[in-house]
Amino acid sequence: MVLPNREQFMFDLDEFSRGLPGGFFVYEASGEERLLYIGDSLVKMYNCRNIDEFREHVGNSFRGMIHPDDLERAEKEIYEQQFNTPQNVNRMDYVRYRIVCKDGEVKTVDDYGHLVHDINYGMVYYVFLLDLEDHIFKETRA
Repeated sequence: MVLPNREQFMFDLDEFSRGLPGGFFVYEASGEERLLYIGDSLVKMYNCRNIDEFREHVGNSFRGMIHPDDLERAEKEIYEQQFNTPQNVNRMDYVRYRIVCKDGEVKTVDDYGHLVHDINYGMVYYVFLLDLEDHIFKETRA
């Protein structure tokens, strides 16, 4: 029996992100919080036609992805979880906020982030967004 190369088990990042049940992106953890990677499913979540339209819509920044009324609170919650929670040794965070889509639709999302050091970009966040309205396990409404 021949064992396959390890690379055969690895997924291309685009292929991987298309298979996720939500949106995936990577952004710089400092400065303007510039977006480094945007998965196609995230573009669709924001009702954009393509990545260029998405980048323009959000100003190519994580800050531009969050509803303006939720921005300060969301960034404060992320900061508190990342830097003021000693037991958070894995640098994970969770926050819920709203987004404004290209067509003006407002959606509520759950944001699951992981702060890591990248040898090329320094500190970056890997983030998974889950659109609560699209989620298969919706809460039962009365």
